[in-house]
Amino acid sequence: MKLCLLSFDTSGPGLSVSISRGGEVLAQSDHDSDGPEKADRPKADRQESVSMLMPTIDTLVRQAGLAKKELQAIAVGVGPGGFTGVRVAVVTGRTLAQALKLPLVPVNSLEVMSYDLPSAEAGGVIKEASKSHCFVARYEAVAGAHDLNVLHDLHDLRTVQAPAYLTTEALSSVFEKEPETIWYLEERLLDRFPQYAQRLRPLPSVNNIAVSQAKIAHVRLSLKADEGQDLLAAFPYQTVQPLYLRGASVTLKKGDVIERVETH
Repeated sequence: MKLCLLSFDTSGPGLSVSISRGGEVLAQSDHDSDGPEKADRPKADRQESVSMLMPTIDTLVRQAGLAKKELQAIAVGVGPGGFTGVRVAVVTGRTLAQALKLPLVPVNSLEVMSYDLPSAEAGGVIKEASKSHCFVARYEAVAGAHDLNVLHDLHDLRTVQAPAYLTTEALSSVFEKEPETIWYLEERLLDRFPQYAQRLRPLPSVNNIAVSQAKIAHVRLSLKADEGQDLLAAFPYQTVQPLYLRGASVTLKKGDVIERVETH
């Protein structure tokens, strides 16, 4: 099943958008990536990324030689990540899915980070949330339907440990309880846990978040279609919600002191 799919994410500091068919990318734009081509891409701060989302979608639809009515599904990044970016992506995804009458597939950023890990075994991923907290989750690759070879050997992910928002101390307890698990961390986090260095690996970079999101969404859509399910009913836009995990940050000023704290 080769659906024409729009995918986008603004949960991080940049903007990632792609249009693909059956796992094959037709057009893509990534305004801030950790991949090796980062130096050649235009940078965008968070506010610019949010404002560029709809114009970028329109541009890529034209680049792909499509009209919006030819899109068959949408994948949206639901976080965890920046509060405003996640909210805008989800609202935009829900609005487009409702207007175009398309299935909306939510994909979280920890799934994307897990998708191309070097080991097929269950591995944990850890993403920095703040100086004192991290986002953590564990997934393992699972085989798809028998005909997914036409989708370039894509696979789905099974949740082993649901996304959580943990302190550094709580993460140390997780490491102690699961001594056999390999954990993949953003490189700047590695120094926080020197006592577990043998089981920690630097997290591979993701060249374009939206492209990886699309791979996951293609498989999930195909699996539901193979089961004979109606895709609009299987992936209704009404049920897609942001995955915040933490409260929004607010700035408090007490005299000359400015402090950023989280709401709960």
